[in-house]
Amino acid sequence: YSITVINAPQGIIQDFFQRSEVSQTGSEFSKEGLTQLWAFTVTSFFLLSPIGAIAGPRLAARFGRVPVMQANHALLLGGALLQAWASYFNAYQMFILGRAITGINVGMSTTVAPMYLCEIAPARIRGAVGT
Repeated sequence: YSITVINAPQGIIQDFFQRSEVSQTGSEFSKEGLTQLWAFTVTSFFLLSPIGAIAGPRLAARFGRVPVMQANHALLLGGALLQAWASYFNAYQMFILGRAITGINVGMSTTVAPMYLCEIAPARIRGAVGT
């Protein structure tokens, strides 16, 4: 929940976007421009999560569940670091890219992790695990 819903810190993040834009271009976003950028920032997570959900099972079938989950954890770490470092580098673009990468991670997690859980579960509880 705390990864996907970013309404609580909206004002703080939008202020950061304004500061970042001023330092990069010397001008601020218009009110409408900032609203559109915020909408894109929120939806970038959800726009790319289906890519992870579609790619996850295919990658898992080719490379195995565990290696794909490990690579997926690296995606999560990369996305989180981009979001965290965005303010250090004063680049709102890094924050948006980090959210998009995290969206791919979540999509892949929702498909590959249940597959793996079903494989390792004892036969008597296999139907109850991973759903």
